[in-house]
Amino acid sequence: MENRGTLLLIDEAHDDRRLLAIRLEGLGFKVLEAESLGQIQSVLRHGSLDLVVSEWIMPGLGGDLLLQLLEPAKRPVILFTDREIPNLPYFLNRTGVKTVISKRKRSELLQLLSQAKDSSPSIAIKRNSPFGRRLLLAEDSPTVRHFIRRAIEAQHPDWVLSEAGNAQQALAEVARDPFDLMVLDMEIPGTDGQVLLSHLLEKPQMKYKPVLALAPCNQRGLREIFKKNPHVIFLPKPVTAGQVVDSIHAVFGEKRVLAAV
Repeated sequence: MENRGTLLLIDEAHDDRRLLAIRLEGLGFKVLEAESLGQIQSVLRHGSLDLVVSEWIMPGLGGDLLLQLLEPAKRPVILFTDREIPNLPYFLNRTGVKTVISKRKRSELLQLLSQAKDSSPSIAIKRNSPFGRRLLLAEDSPTVRHFIRRAIEAQHPDWVLSEAGNAQQALAEVARDPFDLMVLDMEIPGTDGQVLLSHLLEKPQMKYKPVLALAPCNQRGLREIFKKNPHVIFLPKPVTAGQVVDSIHAVFGEKRVLAAV
């Protein structure tokens, strides 16, 4: 049998964990199990791991604390959980987690791990797949919307773009469908841009969603107002369609946009 490396399986549900461990051992992994903070720390201190498959939240150990312990930058970490993780693309970028798989899709996890090379289970997962992205473009100029839409669709014809020409339409679109990212002209008619953005960020469906805020260079105070919100990225106007697309890629990729306003 192929040796696929050492895998740490973390879950407090003993029976489910044991059954999954048996299946993983059948794939050729040496499986170490943990169901508590003490057991996790013991394995990390004394063992060399190639891969971690873990529940998202353990008793007495919240998700972010658990990930700090597992250090996804040092070893591949896959979350195997049914707990909801808002704004998954942003979460994957922020944490370095390889992917998140529902416990209802155990076969998907097993299929993924079965593709690991023997003695080198560095799972080749395409993170943050662009398929299915939904974007909202809130800009009052039909010409500007046209050029931004063309630039996005030229590179991502499978993305779904919705448009809003004023504040009321933007609010209606947000209420109607969830979006992965919003491009917002801070001078959009219908209300003050600061008021609109604050209102949008209070909505549950926008709480963790990135917003590219297009603001004139002379409105430097806006960045100060929203500087504590990591999901708001300002781009100075005038801005080209290419700059907007590059910023979208940066949000969904490995780096952040640090555009001054």
